[in-house]
Amino acid sequence: MPSSFEFLRSIDVSHLTAKKGRLDYLPWTHAWNELLKHYPKATYTQRNWPLIIHGQEGPIWMENTQVPYLVSPEGYMVEIGVDLNDDETPVRFADLFVMDSRNKALLPKPYGNGADMFDINKTIQRCLVKAIAMCGLGLDIYTKEDNPLDPSDVDPPELDARERRSESTETKEEPKGPWDNRQDCLAQVKKLKTSDEVNKWLGQYWADAMGFFNKKDMSILEKEIKSFRDGLKATEELQTETA
Repeated sequence: MPSSFEFLRSIDVSHLTAKKGRLDYLPWTHAWNELLKHYPKATYTQRNWPLIIHGQEGPIWMENTQVPYLVSPEGYMVEIGVDLNDDETPVRFADLFVMDSRNKALLPKPYGNGADMFDINKTIQRCLVKAIAMCGLGLDIYTKEDNPLDPSDVDPPELDARERRSESTETKEEPKGPWDNRQDCLAQVKKLKTSDEVNKWLGQYWADAMGFFNKKDMSILEKEIKSFRDGLKATEELQTETA
């Protein structure tokens, strides 16, 4: 007797696919409907995280507010689990990042333009299809490198002629920014006198820094600036207590 994965993978769903540009995809309604035909007890769950608001004063954790997405300076992520409830198959999980029309990760404000609930809900639906594919149904549609379910499956992504020209032009330009290097940026921050001034600097320049420095430099900067700001804040609190 074939396993649930082998059985679901043997089902032809090519007649249910739709087109988006040059790519085929399986709409979530068809994927879910087809799954329930064979596993009527199947369920899916969305993972929830505490809401994090990234403001000028840094991240604020809203512990009592749960949302179906993870948000960080690197972008948004959703996770879906599909359980066939057949006493045989483990729950299959899939995650997917929220992306723009060019399959680039959307960054929250103030690091980027942010995502709205339409973007997040659309990603949840796509992630559900991915989780169902992890169970076997529709997986063959996405096994081709030029037709991925998750753009991160393909490295580097295929570019059309216009995008290749644009990317070629961009790579020829020298990076520009208000700093010569990471040390120069940090020196600018360390001239500030209060934690509030550091927060205002972050609100004004952090998005620029993300577009100027690479990921490694950004990680180091984030730790060093946070340490400097925390030191200023601790000093301010001590002065307030002794006043």
